[in-house]
Amino acid sequence: MVQRQTGRETTGPGTVVLLGRGSSEELDSKQHSPDSSHYLPSFYSHFLLNLSQPELPFYHPLILNWIAYPASAARLGEQQQTFPNCKKGFFLSERNQCFPCNCKGHADSCEDITGVCRKCRDHSTGDFCEMCEDGYMLAPSRDGRHTCHPCACPLSLPPIMHCDGGAAVLRCKCKEGYAGHLCERCDCNGNSDPNLIFSECHNVTGHCQHCWGNTGGPSAKDCECSECGTSSCDDRTGVCHCKPGVTGRLCDQCEGCRRCECGPASLRSTCHPLTHSCPCRPGAGGRYCERCLPGYWDYIPSGCQSCDECIWHLIGDLRQSNKTLDQLKVAVLNISSGAAANDRLKYYNYTALRLQTQFQGWRNKSAVMKAQAGELEKNTDAVVLDIKQLGDSERVVQALGEKLDNDTLQTFTLAEQLSSDLTDLNIRIEEMIHDWELYSVQQEVDPELARQSAERAHRMLTWMRTLDLSPREPTATDESTEAHDLLRRIRQLEKKLIITDGRLPPVREICSRFSSKLSDAEASCRSSQHPSGDGGQEQSQRPQIPEE
Repeated sequence: MVQRQTGRETTGPGTVVLLGRGSSEELDSKQHSPDSSHYLPSFYSHFLLNLSQPELPFYHPLILNWIAYPASAARLGEQQQTFPNCKKGFFLSERNQCFPCNCKGHADSCEDITGVCRKCRDHSTGDFCEMCEDGYMLAPSRDGRHTCHPCACPLSLPPIMHCDGGAAVLRCKCKEGYAGHLCERCDCNGNSDPNLIFSECHNVTGHCQHCWGNTGGPSAKDCECSECGTSSCDDRTGVCHCKPGVTGRLCDQCEGCRRCECGPASLRSTCHPLTHSCPCRPGAGGRYCERCLPGYWDYIPSGCQSCDECIWHLIGDLRQSNKTLDQLKVAVLNISSGAAANDRLKYYNYTALRLQTQFQGWRNKSAVMKAQAGELEKNTDAVVLDIKQLGDSERVVQALGEKLDNDTLQTFTLAEQLSSDLTDLNIRIEEMIHDWELYSVQQEVDPELARQSAERAHRMLTWMRTLDLSPREPTATDESTEAHDLLRRIRQLEKKLIITDGRLPPVREICSRFSSKLSDAEASCRSSQHPSGDGGQEQSQRPQIPEE
């Protein structure tokens, strides 16, 4: 902004003050000379300077080569305006004063002038971080630093928009398609049976089940089917089931040609393509040949019979009676009536009008009751159909339950038999191991062989105890076979041990004889190393070792 200096007349060179945040430059008319090396003012400052002081001389055109700040301005005067630089957490107001940001402790900075908070955190939102995001509840505090807590609602993100914690009881505001105090069920728009003992929503898709009142679809809304051409509406999918001769997704289109409804007394089953009238047999009439013509009777597929002479006499008598009635009517109209008769006729007319009004009301009520009866009949048919379907489902479930009971009983029997067999097998194996250990203690056998046999038997027993019995009978049969094989091998080993034990006494006797002879030989060797007497006597005294 450019202004004149106040309080004096400016006739000489003026002074231009460039103002901005943190910088200012003072220029006068002398600095506009070609020889000046100072900064030149901006075009805006130069333009305002010419408007405010036209007497200020310029020696050359303005050169745009320096601007202190983008928001700088030029003003003529003696005062300089400065803009404070606010700290973090403060904003600059319109009065050039720094005020703290009102972000409830959920943002570090805000915009100047407006004070709108930047980058709200802790699940808060709004211009001043005063609200919570969807799925979170506002929990204010006395110091003004509110917090956002997650809504205590099941499946808080998909079905819940937000929750209201200001009331006495927590209420979850649900998205479209969900309902309930905690958004725990699907919204069926009140078109499901409230007396159901099980859930009205599908446990996977979340769609409404068992809709009623001509409703259907995921949310049990009114069916979009055409009321005229729809027979029923699927209560789960909302699919329209059309009446005969009607087609289309909404049952709002005709399939094409209609069937001719010619009666039994028609000549053929085809009808006229435009009028739908049928050719009739003799004596039959009507559009579809469904009745007899006047003067004919006895409607049968071959037509109607002509009336005989008796009927014509009766018709003549009726015509004569009609003439007599007409004459009586004229005579009654010509009779002069008094005041009493007139009052009586008025009373009769009033009574007839009142009865006619009551009759019309009864007729309307009868029509309403008939419509309600028709709707009740439809609902009754639907209930009967549902009961029939439930009965079929009950029989199927009962059959499955009986089959499951039989399978369970058979499995239990097999398991008991398998457990008994395994118990007997375990007892026999333990008896065999006990006999083997007892036999090993009583008899002198190779310790290594006994240890290996015992370890092998223990490994077999451990393996059989940890065996998976899920295959049941086949696995038990295999185990029994292996156990019998092991018993056979142990008995064979026992026989070998008995045979070996029978061969031990002769071997022990031979070893004893060799041990005795070896002792004699050692004694002779020692006596030969220490001679006493002549050699001949020593030689004669040496024992002779017999040859075997």
